[in-house]
Amino acid sequence: MRHSFTLLFFLFVQFKLIGQVPNFTHNYKLQDTVNILPVYSLINDYEFSISYLDEAYYHSGNKDYKILAFRNNKWVALSFPYYRDQNHDTILKKEPKKLEGKYFIENENLKIEDVNSLLDFFSANSFWTLSEDSLSKVENARIYDATNFRFNAFTRAKQRVIQSYAPDFYVSQSKGMADRRKFILCRDEFLRWWQKYCR
Repeated sequence: MRHSFTLLFFLFVQFKLIGQVPNFTHNYKLQDTVNILPVYSLINDYEFSISYLDEAYYHSGNKDYKILAFRNNKWVALSFPYYRDQNHDTILKKEPKKLEGKYFIENENLKIEDVNSLLDFFSANSFWTLSEDSLSKVENARIYDATNFRFNAFTRAKQRVIQSYAPDFYVSQSKGMADRRKFILCRDEFLRWWQKYCR
């Protein structure tokens, strides 16, 4: 019994030291795969990664992925800013940032407890199981040329997109929309966390 307790305690400590690699279900469709081609290499290069991107018509050519990635018991924050024209993608330079592959390193010394604080917040707000239908459902009011906020979660075995178009506008029009409200909380927490630890 004592040995079992010791083993469980050891596994728990290791879990907390490594960080909580989230569990989620695969939901990618063909179009989702096309949309993430600029960061598709994350799937093979890391055991787990989550990228964030806001997409809007008025800056549709400019993209700036913010990426949290895990490999070999280490977390790293990366970014991938680029411009898309009609013919090809051009990586935007960020000096004097170091590179890891094609990605810029924003923080290569992330503390496990800081990563866990973000992932705990996501889990507490059901981020990994937010309903695709609820996040995209549009009833009466509509808005055009607004911003789509998109997270892509990758492991080598599965991928999940969690996104919502103009969620702030739609929740302002309704007292419901619980999943959109949780999405906004998680988006804002991610950006606050990124600003604190990755700049």
